[in-house]
Amino acid sequence: MGAYSVYGGVKVGWENVSQISSNVNVGFDIPYASGIRGQLIQVVIKLDKISNNRIDLDISPIAGDAIQGEDFTLSDSHLVFEPGENSKTLTVHLKGISEFDELIAFKIVNSSNAKVGPRNLFVVNIAN
Repeated sequence: MGAYSVYGGVKVGWENVSQISSNVNVGFDIPYASGIRGQLIQVVIKLDKISNNRIDLDISPIAGDAIQGEDFTLSDSHLVFEPGENSKTLTVHLKGISEFDELIAFKIVNSSNAKVGPRNLFVVNIAN
């Protein structure tokens, strides 16, 4: 006889209806994408559960050799999750000319009413 026969199952991981904690976590759906110049990359940001509060956050390019405006543009750097929403999509337009592949890393910053979870970085490889 062990703990499993005494206590019921516990939900863990990415669960929209989980009631484990009242805290809401926000993060990127996937950590990495690759594309060629001229391509649009869809970036999905998710909440781990539905919130009754408005959640504001910013997406900031923090590292890499790609230059914003020259090698890529971001459709929106400020996102708002209204109560009941749990997913937002923004677009990274890859552009410019370079002899080499370039990288850019994005980070979730300035989050209000949600904690930034472990998937707080998103890296894009801009291939030639």
